[in-house]
Formats: sequence, C-alpha cells, structure tokens
Amino acid sequence: MGNLLRALALRAFVPGLLLLSLAHAVVPPTPVNLIGGIATLCGLLSDLLPPICLLLVFSAGVVYAAGQVGGAETRAKAQGYATAMVIGAFIGIVLSIILPAFLRAIYGSDLTCAIAILG
Repeated sequence: MGNLLRALALRAFVPGLLLLSLAHAVVPPTPVNLIGGIATLCGLLSDLLPPICLLLVFSAGVVYAAGQVGGAETRAKAQGYATAMVIGAFIGIVLSIILPAFLRAIYGSDLTCAIAILG
C-alpha cells in the first residue's frame, strides 16, 4: 500500500512541476528596474498560487481516500500527508492574499502586482 501512496503523490507532484515550468517559460524579458521585477514576481505569485493550492486540496483528498483502503500504518501516513497538503494550500492562499498588500506597503502604492510587459 505504501507504493500506492508514493505513486499517487508523484502523480500530484509532477503536474505541479509542469505548471511551474510552463509559468517560467512564459515569463517576459527581464524588467528594467527593481519595482518592475518585484511587480512581475508579485503578479506571477498572485496568478500561480491559487490554482496550485486548489490542486493541493484535491490531491489531499485523493491521498486521504487512498490511505483509508490500507491498514492502520498506511492510514496514519496518508492522514499526515493529506494534512500537510491542506496546510500548505492554506499557507499559499494566505500568501497570495497578503503578499500584494505587503509589497505595496514596502515599495509604495505605485506597485501594480502585474506581469511587466516591456515594449
């Protein structure tokens, strides 16, 4: 049953890596100044974190359900993995909400938290 959990965890982890690599591939050229770079980073995090958190919550449900099929040790491990995934999703959502306001407080109100497009 441990192999089943590993296989499910890998199936949840690999799409996340693919999403991150695709997001890295569509990043525009290097911004001209520091504020542009921080705005681009803020925009990417604001756009990527909520879908990744949603995938984490769905994956946690799958891992938890798969763990209920096995014995007591597998069930305990699956509950631990699922709890960690849900906590990670919660932290990601909190970061995506707080990060733009935090960066605007540090760098001024002219920070737009959008991907900078250079012309």
